[in-house]
Parts: sequence; C-alpha cells; structure tokens
Amino acid sequence: IQAIAWIASRTRSINSGMLIGGVLTLDTFILSGILYFSGGPFNPFSIAYLVLVVLSAVLLNKYWTWFIAFFSSICFSSLFWFYKPLAVFSHGVEHGTNLHLQGMLVSYIVVASCLTYFLSRIIDERRHSQERLYEYSLRTEQLRIIATVTANAAHELSTPLASIDLIVHEMFLNSCANANPDGFRMKDDLQLLKSQIARCKQIIGDLCSKAGNVTGGSPCLISPISLLSEAVHLIGGRGVVIENQAQDLPLVILQKEPILVALRALVGNAIEASEAKGGSPPVSILAQIEQNTLIIVVTDHGCGMSKETLQRVREPFFTTKEQGQGMGLGAYIASLVVEQLGGKIDFESQVGLGTRVVLSIPISINRSNNFAEAA
Repeated sequence: IQAIAWIASRTRSINSGMLIGGVLTLDTFILSGILYFSGGPFNPFSIAYLVLVVLSAVLLNKYWTWFIAFFSSICFSSLFWFYKPLAVFSHGVEHGTNLHLQGMLVSYIVVASCLTYFLSRIIDERRHSQERLYEYSLRTEQLRIIATVTANAAHELSTPLASIDLIVHEMFLNSCANANPDGFRMKDDLQLLKSQIARCKQIIGDLCSKAGNVTGGSPCLISPISLLSEAVHLIGGRGVVIENQAQDLPLVILQKEPILVALRALVGNAIEASEAKGGSPPVSILAQIEQNTLIIVVTDHGCGMSKETLQRVREPFFTTKEQGQGMGLGAYIASLVVEQLGGKIDFESQVGLGTRVVLSIPISINRSNNFAEAA
C-alpha cells in the first residue's frame, strides 16, 4: 500500500495529502484488525497507534492529524469490547486489570491529543517560516534582477551617449568659429542638445545609483525628519510639506538608501497625482515612531484610485498614466524594498479625495545617543 501511495504521489496522479491521509486511515484500520486477532488491548504493540498519529502530524495538516488521533482513539477503545483473547496475554492476569486497561485507554487519548496539538503547532510554524523565507528569497532575487537590468541598461546607454556628446561638442566648436547667421542658429540648437545630453547623463547616473541602493546598504544613524528632508530634496522639493518637521524624534538605526528609493518612488507618484488635480493642497509627508517601528505616511489629494486599481497597485508594469509617462514600477519596487527590510506598505485611497500610503519599517533606536543628547 505504501509503495503504491509513493508511486502515485510521485506521478502526481492524485492529491498527495488525500492519498497519504487515506493510507494512514487504512493503516489504522489494519492495525486495529491485527490487534483484534492478537489479544486486543492486552497486546503491548497497541502503542503503535501513536506512530500513526506522529506520522500524520509530520506529513499532513492539522485537520488530518486530529482525524487520525480521533479515529485511532475510537479503534483502540473498541478493542476493549471486541477482541480475540490469546492465552499468552491471559496468563497471570490479576484483579484490577480492567482498571489498568482503562487507564491505558485514557492515557492514550491524552497523549495522542497532546502530540497532535503540539506537533501540529510546531510543524505549522515551521512551514510558515519556510514560506516566509521562500518569499523573502524571491523578493531579494526580484530586486537583484531589477538592479542588474537597470545597471546594464545604464552602462550600455552611456557609451553611445558619450559618442554623441563628443560629436556635438565638435560641432559646437565649429559653429562658434562660423560667424554667419546659420552658424549662430546652429550654435543655439547645439547648446540645447548639449543640455539634453547632460540631462540624459544625470538620469543614467541616477539609475546606476538606484541599482546599487535598491539591493541594500549599511545601517546608519539618522533622524527620521532628516530622512524625510533628504527624500524631498532628491525629488526637487516641489509641492511637498513635512508635517512634523519641528518634532524632536529620536535618532534611529536603519538602512537609509533602500528607504530613500522607496520614498522617492512613492512621493514622486503622490506629486504627479496632486499636480493632475491642480497641485493644491500639496503632498504631505510625516514620520512617527511606535515602539521599534518607523511609520512614514505620504498623503496626496489627487484623483484617488478605484478599488480595482488599488488591488493592482503593487503589480509590476501596471500604470494608469498615459503611454510614455511612466512604467508602473514605482509602487512595485517600493513594496519589494520595504518588505525586504521586514516592513510593509498599506495603500488607502478614495476616488476624488486622494491616496494615503503608510510605510511601517522595523528600526533600532539608539537610546544611548538620545540619552546623551538629553543630558
């Protein structure tokens, strides 16, 4: 039976959980039959029921385990009334044996229940931890792929851009030497082209910086307000208000660079949403500390998102912007970065009222430094 079950589970011709559960149930029934013909509860091998309970706890979920424990208890208790006695087990039986057997039944039920409860909890926690570890490794791999693709793209673009810059520079020098009106007009056009090339180089530099920062960084000591100010500065500081800028929050230890990547994406999206509705009131951002968690709230008063859009906001390459206005990676990368740090992002939005994004990031508070400052 076990061989057939193993082959079937390997070929995936049937659900493995149902198959193993059915086999253990059949094993319980077969063991009860063997004990029925070999002395019933007097047989010392009746303890083998516990092996089936332990196997179900290791191989199956808690519902199957409780079923096997209950079914084996019923089978074991039925052996007290229905069994074929053997002379070898009847020899030397004294008064009080029935009480002893009843104690065996009660003890089995108690032990089987305890094993089922504790083993199920331990194994469930282990499975959950394995799932979390797998999700974490998957998110890390996704971030690594994004960073690698970004860095490679930036590197490949930098070479032709440098060639274009060199050619434009030579043409600009030639136009400066040409005193006719066409030369002056070309000079203005080349000057504009040079400024656009410089802007492209800056964008490529930012991409390279993001590619390195998104995958991690060394923890540093920083004030939450300074972190917000730096994030606002990176996006130009337009249309953003830090609500609790005057609040004296303690210094915290965190990985600054990945958080700045997430904030830059989220605040940038909030600014675009606010500007699409006129830009007033401005985007607000605040930070607060609850126990060992840094809470950052980004609020805009844009057009908001529908429930369908809100459900898909974390999907890669999903965007409601016009073609060419965005790739739909901002919220996706921000979510991956924050989750990699052990935190979470919650999106709240109402159509016509705006969107509220809450980042919860685990931190370490540098209490010794804060106490020294207070002293």
